Amino acid sequence: MAESGDAAEEDGNGPPEDGVHPLERTAPIYVEATDGYVDIRQPKGDPTLYTPEEARDVARDILAAADATEGGSESRTDPHEERP
Repeated sequence: MAESGDAAEEDGNGPPEDGVHPLERTAPIYVEATDGYVDIRQPKGDPTLYTPEEARDVARDILAAADATEGGSESRTDPHEERP
């Protein structure tokens, strides 16, 4: 049972404002348009957890690949670049 003055609170290393710390060892996810499909690959089978910001980055990659697939492009687009 944790007491109100546990170690995380005592040394000032509690969770950040958004409530979670980024993890040091997340498995990369690769997203690209391939043969009319959105190909999502995770080369390592480790379970992954992402901060809300990291999850939004993955979502942007997936949406960019979906747009590229529907547009007939088979190359990966950078979802972080501004579109014309």
